[in-house]
Amino acid sequence: MDVSCLLIDEAQFLTPAQVDDLFRIAINYDIPVLAYGIRSDFLTAAFPGSRRLLEIAHSLEELKTICRCGRKAVFNGRVIDGGFVFDGDQVAIDEGGAQAEHVVTYESLCGACYLQESGDQLGRPLEEGRAPRD
Repeated sequence: MDVSCLLIDEAQFLTPAQVDDLFRIAINYDIPVLAYGIRSDFLTAAFPGSRRLLEIAHSLEELKTICRCGRKAVFNGRVIDGGFVFDGDQVAIDEGGAQAEHVVTYESLCGACYLQESGDQLGRPLEEGRAPRD
């Protein structure tokens, strides 16, 4: 069977080793690999798979997303039961649907809306007595 192209969705969940394997497939077998995913988590930290893709990709093409305010969205906010949260595991998916204990969703946000929702945390709790960054 001939393979014309590999399309990967949710590439942020790949391991670095899997990304390296895809690179080998692209080079050794001359098969184009197109990977789609997000760069960073709700705490603004890179996913390991995304980091590796950024390190070795031949080219990058950004698909723009719009924030609720109309600006370009560059961050992902985690929403649990209707409120933004800024702590927890890197990956949390609502697998139970309507029957789940908590409903987990994500919202694409611009930098200003992310800082507003996070209280200017950039994924880190503010130290007691320290003013937010300007």
